[in-house]
Amino acid sequence: MRVITHSNVDFDCLLSVYLIQKHFSNQEMQVVFNSKAKEKDFALECGDIFVDLSPYATGNDIQVYDHHQKNSQYQSASHNIFVNLLNKNPIYQKLVEEANNEDNLLDLKYNGVNIRFYMNYLKETLKDDYKVYEEMKKLFDYVVAFEEKKLNASRKFNEIGRIEEIKGKKIAIVVGELDSYMSGWIYDEMGVNFIIYKDGYNMGILRNVNETFDLNIVKNKMQFENKDKWFCHPQGFILCWGSKKFPAKEDSGVGVEDLFQLLVSCL
Repeated sequence: MRVITHSNVDFDCLLSVYLIQKHFSNQEMQVVFNSKAKEKDFALECGDIFVDLSPYATGNDIQVYDHHQKNSQYQSASHNIFVNLLNKNPIYQKLVEEANNEDNLLDLKYNGVNIRFYMNYLKETLKDDYKVYEEMKKLFDYVVAFEEKKLNASRKFNEIGRIEEIKGKKIAIVVGELDSYMSGWIYDEMGVNFIIYKDGYNMGILRNVNETFDLNIVKNKMQFENKDKWFCHPQGFILCWGSKKFPAKEDSGVGVEDLFQLLVSCL
């Protein structure tokens, strides 16, 4: 089986090849970068898959995932594959959105990394479409793995957490394991200002980096027993009874709802 796209690669054709390989992961797949594949003298084979490029003829079980046709409903070839082969699997959505942005001449960025700049750098230095693809595949794998982690975090949060909005602030309450993927998802995707967590004996309040409220105000208003054992960073971005680095050895005796009400009273 061959997946065929144009030479002088761009983000959409590279991602399209990657998505096809993901979908047909149990089959051996030859990748062909050749813009002349759309011409009549290119020998088609049964089962060929064209992406971001259309062959001169169809038939013989040839599949085409393009978006250049008149009145196409797809914003990119990757979008075509995303909809028709991958059932809109959300772990690929961010990458597909970037492919859609490419033809709209928007910056291609992921977590602050300018993907267009990186891809062009690879093209200029490697000067080989196949080598460029091998390097971009590593980036795609990273993004997919990260998005899968975030998706799992969101599902887990729905089981152990909730979000309250009060006084113009969003406060997430999590009772259970809070890892960096879940906290990142809560901040980035849900726009939360604070996270109140209870993880074993560990408990506390975390502040979004974009939030300026000083959690020392909460610490100073505490009337809990063992108040002095609570730690608040001098810069006021964390208030806690135990942490990942320094786990608490006993329960604080304070409930998450008590901590929530205290925070709200200080806002």
